[in-house]
Amino acid sequence: MDTQARHPAWEEERAHLEETLQTVREETERAQRELEAGHFSEDPEVDEALWRIKAQTLHQLRLAEKRTYFTRVDFTPEREGRMHTYYIGKWGVMRTESMEPVVVDWRAPVANLYYAGQIGPVRYRAPDGEIAGTLSLKRQLGVSDGKLETIFDTDVAAQDAYLMGVLGEARGDRLRDVVSTIQAEQNVVIRHRAFQPLIVQGVAGSGKTTIALHRIAYLLYAYRGRIAPAQMMILAPNPLFLDYISATLPDLGVEQVVQTTFRRYAESLLGKRMPRVVAEDRLARMLAGTPEERAHEGALLRFCGSLRMRDLLLRYLEGLEQRLVPEGDVTFGAAVLYTNEQLRRIFLDELAMFPFERRVREMPKYLLKKRKAAQAQAADWYQTECERRADQIMASMPDGPERRARMIRLYDSRDKRLEELAERGKAFEKETMARWPRLDLLAQYGEFFSDAWNPPISQEERPLWDALCGRKREMLEKKRVAAEDLAPLLLMAQRIFGLPRRDIRHTVIDEAQDFSPLQFWLLRELTGNTSFTIVGDLMQGVHAWEGIEAWEEITGPVFDGRVTLHPLRTSYRSTMEIMLFASRVARKRPVPGQQLARPVLRHGEEPSLHACAGVRARNEFLARQAERLRAEGWHTVAIIDRDAKACAAIAKALPASLHARLVHDGDTRYEGGVLVIPASLVKGLEFDCVLMADVSETSFPDDALDARLLYVCLTRPLHRLLCCHIGRVTPLLEEE
Repeated sequence: MDTQARHPAWEEERAHLEETLQTVREETERAQRELEAGHFSEDPEVDEALWRIKAQTLHQLRLAEKRTYFTRVDFTPEREGRMHTYYIGKWGVMRTESMEPVVVDWRAPVANLYYAGQIGPVRYRAPDGEIAGTLSLKRQLGVSDGKLETIFDTDVAAQDAYLMGVLGEARGDRLRDVVSTIQAEQNVVIRHRAFQPLIVQGVAGSGKTTIALHRIAYLLYAYRGRIAPAQMMILAPNPLFLDYISATLPDLGVEQVVQTTFRRYAESLLGKRMPRVVAEDRLARMLAGTPEERAHEGALLRFCGSLRMRDLLLRYLEGLEQRLVPEGDVTFGAAVLYTNEQLRRIFLDELAMFPFERRVREMPKYLLKKRKAAQAQAADWYQTECERRADQIMASMPDGPERRARMIRLYDSRDKRLEELAERGKAFEKETMARWPRLDLLAQYGEFFSDAWNPPISQEERPLWDALCGRKREMLEKKRVAAEDLAPLLLMAQRIFGLPRRDIRHTVIDEAQDFSPLQFWLLRELTGNTSFTIVGDLMQGVHAWEGIEAWEEITGPVFDGRVTLHPLRTSYRSTMEIMLFASRVARKRPVPGQQLARPVLRHGEEPSLHACAGVRARNEFLARQAERLRAEGWHTVAIIDRDAKACAAIAKALPASLHARLVHDGDTRYEGGVLVIPASLVKGLEFDCVLMADVSETSFPDDALDARLLYVCLTRPLHRLLCCHIGRVTPLLEEE
């Protein structure tokens, strides 16, 4: 405090903070009174919407009282020549009486002066055009619990020092917001225009996930009235990752955003039609296979997620649509209700806007109307004919027992004919609709892979197609599917049954390199727009066999080339020493066209390699190091091994005093402390310290898949990285 108190503007800034806090308190009391009054409009829907807005305002005012703002900028626009002072915070504060902003929201256009501007001539884009001027002051203000704690005026060196200080802190259990440390290249992503696809190729530690979440908060602010939180969707790789990022959006004042995985998204759309998905650790299976087995498996999975698969599915569905119309005319007795040509016109043209099942359900309406008319016509004929014959009997026979008997027989015959006609009418719909095939999602998917359908497969594709069909038939016989089947099933279900249309106006896809081209195309179809923020890193494509290997696989075929591709090349997560160590792997097995990460100039301990005599010695070493790191105050220490089986053995060997938690695939809650976690689950997560259980050549041989997996593991720690090996170290880590 003594150091900060010597700043010449300390008293000035302290007084301004107190004045701002007074305004915050007044506005809080005003918002509280308005909420308690509880009536804003005569329209119930409008009243509820206004109540939500005011409740959110009250919530943010209470948060602003603790962390009021984080910076001050002094800016003189050229066209005015008068200096303006702006205090920028996570939550904007407006003085109601004058409608004057007391604290500027970090998402406002003028906040670009802080994120992208340096002292001197600057310009920023506002709603009414570009504003040019001079930035004369950027002052960092540390406010916590309503008290001014730090203050310093920033130049480039001071900004870097502030960033290094924030990056050097230990992390908690959840991903944090970075409102006060957003960098210029990240700011460009956050504020990129909406409603067009944006692909962010970001190196490990570049803040892709955090920036994507901040982009959601920005879009909701910049396009309020056009898009609501519930119309935003985040697709994450697994439930554990969702829990890890769960606090970020609420911390930014954003609630109700749809946060899900592709599998959960499929479940929400398919409902009762969602099949059982086989549980398997596919990465572990791939890692255990020979190069030939990996290549074959990868080819099958890539085909299943390809746009070629989409084309085949659409061709099958076109054929199914044609086959659904039964052969022959529809008759009722001697009457032809519909010729086959008329049936096809109704089903294929008039009802073409509906999915197949809906069309089948609509057909009885057409048939019933025609049947009733034909039945009524037949009943009238029976009645008329009965009356004609009765007149003949009456005219040709004298009254007596014989005439009466003939009249009774005539009317009994008429009644019987009418009863038979009514019975035929009742049975007509059931008999006629029985001619239409029954639709079942798994049955149709099974037919797609059966000999009953002959797809237009080339000779080169035939061996792969036959192998895929064999595998799918075996699974479908048990009423099971694999994860890669969900996208094809959604496409089929959309055409055959129709899927509930969720009003999603912007979609964020994280770890997007693991999504297949078919999934991207399907998401565009299901959302009905191209408003996407797609973030990923091809170097971290540990599921490349079913994802994408180059962004060009989707930029043209899925988004028609109207895509902005923005790189994030700076890694902020790890120290320079850790990133340089991890870059050894990237250099050995580079991804074509991708640049190496540029680490920030934050230094720490050199990563270390420790040779262990055996598994027991290794486990004892891991336990000692985990205890030491926790004693030093690091919050999250991850012990990472190649697969789940090895992790289970390590967790069992660790002393109970460590309270280590074994992380499983399917876990839905992320917690700090000491974690034992398989390599397949760490992507997207970050830890204070990482202990690699085994980086030997037997654990991570020199091939592309193992290189990507190892690279992901080595780029998880913020501060410390220790690597054990039993036997020779993997060639992937050899220095050049």
